Amino acid sequence: MAEQLYFTWADHGLEGRGMWQIVAATERLFHRLTIARRQARELCTEFVYPPVWRDPATAPTSFGWRDVEGLRYAFRRVHNGVDQFGRPGVFAAHVLIDRPEQLPARQLLAGAASPSWWSGAAIVGDDAWLPAVSIGDFEPGAAIPADDDVTTAVLTAVLAHAGRPVLLSMDSALIVGALQRVTTVLPEVLDDLSVSTYEPRATRANYGLAATTPPDDDPLELHAEVLLADAGVALPRDVARLTLNGDERSRSYVAHSWAARERGPSPRATFLSACRALLVLRDGKDPKPRDLLPGLRSAGTAADLLDRIQAREVIAGALGAGDRPTVEALRGVGPALEQETWTSIGELAARAVATPDGSRTAFRLLDTTTRHGVQAFVAESVRLALTDPALVRHWPEGLIASACRGAALPATGDLRAAVISAGAAHVLWLADNRRMPPDMWAQMLAAALDHGLVDVAAAARALRADGNLARATGATLPASRLKTLLGALHPMEALEPLREWAAPRRCGICVDLARQVARRLPDGEQWRAAAAVAGCVSGTGPGAWPALRNQVIRQRLAHELDNVGAARCDLTAVVRTDAGPDGRAWSDFLRLTGRAPVPGTWPQHARALADAVARLPAPDQALAVRYALYIAASHATIGQDVAEIAHTLAPGLGDDPGETAELVLRGGLRGTVTTRGPEAGVAALFYVALWLVEPSAVRRHKRTGELARQAAQDAAMRLYSAVARRDPRLEGRWQAWIVDRPRAERWLRGLHGWHTVPRHG
Repeated sequence: MAEQLYFTWADHGLEGRGMWQIVAATERLFHRLTIARRQARELCTEFVYPPVWRDPATAPTSFGWRDVEGLRYAFRRVHNGVDQFGRPGVFAAHVLIDRPEQLPARQLLAGAASPSWWSGAAIVGDDAWLPAVSIGDFEPGAAIPADDDVTTAVLTAVLAHAGRPVLLSMDSALIVGALQRVTTVLPEVLDDLSVSTYEPRATRANYGLAATTPPDDDPLELHAEVLLADAGVALPRDVARLTLNGDERSRSYVAHSWAARERGPSPRATFLSACRALLVLRDGKDPKPRDLLPGLRSAGTAADLLDRIQAREVIAGALGAGDRPTVEALRGVGPALEQETWTSIGELAARAVATPDGSRTAFRLLDTTTRHGVQAFVAESVRLALTDPALVRHWPEGLIASACRGAALPATGDLRAAVISAGAAHVLWLADNRRMPPDMWAQMLAAALDHGLVDVAAAARALRADGNLARATGATLPASRLKTLLGALHPMEALEPLREWAAPRRCGICVDLARQVARRLPDGEQWRAAAAVAGCVSGTGPGAWPALRNQVIRQRLAHELDNVGAARCDLTAVVRTDAGPDGRAWSDFLRLTGRAPVPGTWPQHARALADAVARLPAPDQALAVRYALYIAASHATIGQDVAEIAHTLAPGLGDDPGETAELVLRGGLRGTVTTRGPEAGVAALFYVALWLVEPSAVRRHKRTGELARQAAQDAAMRLYSAVARRDPRLEGRWQAWIVDRPRAERWLRGLHGWHTVPRHG
């Protein structure tokens, strides 16, 4: 609520007798707000009506406000005749004091003619103490007419205001009506100014905008006629006319410009520059981008401005030329523009593109700002390139990808060839673009490789990272190019694109590529190359397939035989679709060796293994039977099962007990090491001791009892040590086996002694 006071010449008042004084006030203001009271009183005492104003009926009303130290002092001062001694110039002043936001200019002007303002009526008794008041509670006053020319002149002066006091020569009633209309069309436009509708010469400089009424003239006063004709205020005047008398679209633009004025360092300058953009268009001039950019500072003005085709053409032309200020302006207002506006800008920008930088800049802005705009830009770019394929050389990478994805690009012809050629130079960048169709990318890669435009290793890594690109490349490029790409990768990395390339249509090429990759892999890992392409093999596969299949399987089996700790691998992946007799035989064999049989079925399992070995290619049977015994021994957990499998498969080993012993012992060691349990090792030791050592089925050294086959003895020592670490009761267990079996006892005691005797070095 506002504090208030009345001030006039009075015989009796709050300050004394027969003097200029405060005759009424709020108690808080009078007794407690000393500084505010002093400032309000000074606002009254500094004012005087000059002698030219003797008649209260013709004297101007002084209405306005002044801001001092964070408070607004709103006042109305009216001529009140003569004092009791007949001296002229007596006036009655009514002052309201509050924060500026509580006494806004628009609300003050709306109540300028309110009867709630005190005009000098006598104060009687307790009426001297006033209540706090709100300007909104003032009674409505009579409407004050506003003259169009006067209003235009006043608004011109306000918009042209540069900080120095402005003095207007016009009737105080006219200026109030003009100011009321000004604050209606531009709210808050006066809130940063101190205003008075009439001031004597001595106090005019205290106000940003003041008026004087003839015949009280001043050499510095401005007449309305000057403001309506002076070239120095042409822009503020044109904006004033646009604001007051423009059509609905213009008024909308002005309103948005005024709402966005705080964006600039000078609110009025920002507003005027934004309005100038519309004036340039309205007056039919040839606008430049710099003329229109102020209109793109806010979403509202940008939407209104770009609703005009001429503005869109200018801005789109600047965008197509890569003009950075235009790009930044559009980026700032992008989300607020309608899709039809963006569609039009996209089409027009595509037509305006003249350089690669312009095309890149325009595409990036549209791509990150508007789906409709970028779609229109791409479609129009393709349409133009259909007539002139040379335009494609200006296309940025993103536009190439988007054009390839759309349906507008023809399947054949000069344009497609131009796009492939242009994309070849950016093939690595395009590999990371999700819009890029894999088939088009593969053709660009082929062109890039043909012309040396891409690092082969980098291209190969791009294939490895994206299965879709890899599949498209495998279906498109010739075998020589595929070989080059694989050669640029580490062989283990080359397996991934090789796997994606595997397709029945190009099975022969894939098998040849797999052979080349396999040669670069370690022996134990070559099966991975065959497994990568096995999915494309149907029937017996191409001619090179059986040799590759048999080779990698042999190498893997030999690798596992030589390395008891080697992990099992899924070799069935190599033969899962191989329908030839050898392929099926290998599949059965690998399936049987890949799992341990159910307890109690070892005899059947042994016979099935022997049958599976017999169906394999003859050159591979010797290796297969050794592997079968070795793996079966790693699965068996009791000696009887080991004996069952060994006796069944032994004929395939040429009835060499020494080799049987070695394979069983190594199998037991594998089972012990890979399962972290001693059962397989104990079963292997039990079988060799009781079935091979005790009956002298294997050759031994008579003095030491060691197996004559050194590899078998080494396997036995390693196995015994591995089992003993896992089973502290091992010695007691084998002592139970060797009752009345001296050869087995001597052999096992030798192994135990070797395990317990410390070794150095």
